[in-house]
Amino acid sequence: MEKLIIREFKHEIDILENNKILKLNEKKFLKKNKIDGIIKIEKKDYKFIPTKSHHLTHFNLQYCGHKKGNIYALPKILRKGCFTSKEEILPILSFKNCLVVECISAKNHIPYEELTKGDFKYSFRNIKNVKDLKSEILKRYSVSLPNLSKDKLLSLGVSLTELKIIFSIKNIKLL
Repeated sequence: MEKLIIREFKHEIDILENNKILKLNEKKFLKKNKIDGIIKIEKKDYKFIPTKSHHLTHFNLQYCGHKKGNIYALPKILRKGCFTSKEEILPILSFKNCLVVECISAKNHIPYEELTKGDFKYSFRNIKNVKDLKSEILKRYSVSLPNLSKDKLLSLGVSLTELKIIFSIKNIKLL
């Protein structure tokens, strides 16, 4: 399997609130809101989350770091970020009406050819097979990891996180 690609190094998050971008310490934000982490979802993809089943399978590039039993908020990405070995531009996030989920399981370093039909049962409604997934991975990560070629991105494989949707929150505590 490929060497782990570092995708972030700042410990801050940028949140849009009342038309202003707030830069917050991520650890303090998580503690205040009693959540263990954040799984960022592109705003355009939020409508594809299968909320009726209360389950969601989320795919990431290569490695996710999610842990069984942990609670995550799913904010919308309003503007994508970017990461190179020299610079990180944080995405701008919105926590308005975001879902809160519990991690049921997480698997890392999965080659595409090892994914099964069952892995897509609760995935976003626009990702129902490996072809769809590869297309979405390239859309997501070609912008945020501009130094990597499409072939390199696909060679990294994916991680898969199974989530249980707990509830939706209208507003989250920012400060």
